[in-house]
Amino acid sequence: MALISDRDKGLLAADTVMGNQVTCASCCFHLSQNFKQFRGLDDLFWPIANAKMTEDYDTQLEIIEQQNPIAADYL
Repeated sequence: MALISDRDKGLLAADTVMGNQVTCASCCFHLSQNFKQFRGLDDLFWPIANAKMTEDYDTQLEIIEQQNPIAADYL
């Protein structure tokens, strides 16, 4: 089973309930909409979502973390 989520609280326990029978992924569109709660960081979401390599992801995450550590933890 595959679950694609926007991190709704109702789906957080799916992997616990289903065990190794489920793969969880997050929908980037919905995450980008949720990420708008961190005002002024909207334009930083897609570079991190589109990062193809770990070092690119880490670099983008560091930029977000410098501006708002809570936003970085959210991602």
